[in-house]
Amino acid sequence: MRKISHSLDRFKRSLGIMGDREPIVDESESPRGSHLMNSDDSHTSYAELMNGSVPCPSCNGRGNIPREMETQLVALIPVSDSRLKPRRTCLYVSSGMSAVVVIAALSIFFLLPREVSISSQRAGFIKDIEMITYEKQKMVIQFPFIVEIKNDNYYWVNVHSFNATFFDLDYTQKTMPQIGTAFNTTPVSVPPRSQNYPLYVTARVTIEDGFKITVCNSSIDPSHIMRVPIDTQSQVSVGYFMAKEVEALRIVKSLCCMPSGNCTAPE
Repeated sequence: MRKISHSLDRFKRSLGIMGDREPIVDESESPRGSHLMNSDDSHTSYAELMNGSVPCPSCNGRGNIPREMETQLVALIPVSDSRLKPRRTCLYVSSGMSAVVVIAALSIFFLLPREVSISSQRAGFIKDIEMITYEKQKMVIQFPFIVEIKNDNYYWVNVHSFNATFFDLDYTQKTMPQIGTAFNTTPVSVPPRSQNYPLYVTARVTIEDGFKITVCNSSIDPSHIMRVPIDTQSQVSVGYFMAKEVEALRIVKSLCCMPSGNCTAPE
């Protein structure tokens, strides 16, 4: 009987039937106990079950990659991932394109070159005489010559030079002799959207026609003796950005030739 009881106890132990006795296998040494107590051992057991692979970091736990290529592979993102479908993409793209179009349109509008022209809005009678002198049967008349420049651009325009040439308007001759010139090389900046911005230059005209000198010094009807008709040809050199151009103006004016300088008679 003692032998039968001893054999029965051994059989129960082999079947893992626990009564008041301890189990054959210690739970601390079992794989399940190791998983509950040590996460590192769990990771090792899980990696061994996947045959040397590790979980894919961007596959939401639904894939694995080889352990030896873990630091070489680029993370894979599924097509259905919400990160590939950012919200308001169309709004951002359309807003950016609209801003670019608006900026380009405004730049073209404000930077597009516009007309720069010169004119003479003042009266055709030059009566602001500074000085009249006589030199060896010649009469020299000094006066300020003025033209107006128009700038339709939205930026400043630089005037590099302004010169004028004067010719004696004698209809009895085939050619008009040159009687004077004027130069001004002082740079001038014309403001944007300017209308009739004045440009000044001091001119000297020399009259050698003895008949005209006599008429200017006579006391006949002032409507005939006060004026000497002259042909004026002006050139203005302007520049803006990398462009340069020359504007020209030709106009006939009457020049006061009274020795007293009193040129206030009606025109």
